[in-house]
Amino acid sequence: MELSLWDTAGQEEFDRLRALSYDDTQVIMLCFSVDSKDSLENIESKWLAEIAEHCAGAKIVLVALKCDLREETDEKDGDTPDTQPPAKTIVKYNQGLAVAKRIGALRYLECSAMRNRGVNEAFTEAARVALTVKPQRSSDSGVGKCVIL
Repeated sequence: MELSLWDTAGQEEFDRLRALSYDDTQVIMLCFSVDSKDSLENIESKWLAEIAEHCAGAKIVLVALKCDLREETDEKDGDTPDTQPPAKTIVKYNQGLAVAKRIGALRYLECSAMRNRGVNEAFTEAARVALTVKPQRSSDSGVGKCVIL
């Protein structure tokens, strides 16, 4: 299995280049940061349309990143006096899960690179999903492909 990682961060200058990465893709890991509701909203408002256009039929794994920030926010919330502004809004597990269900993701996973939690599992699950997908067309190399955005 070939695993290709493409971190384009949604930057417009990568739009045409990113489209080249979709050929023969069976699985796409769509990632968002728990400290950015905008990144979660972009899953539905930007990424789904692009995926439908360039690689319809690819399976989706939705992955929440920086989940350690939830624990930090919970700790701060308990110690924050009422006079201080509230901490940055953090995407809750149920919010991510709801989006995963709406977009038809086969898996919803959460990880923290800083705490080394769930990172290996995210890649393992993406590979598992890729192995369950029947190729739509034969490839000369016979190698599956998993793209992470």
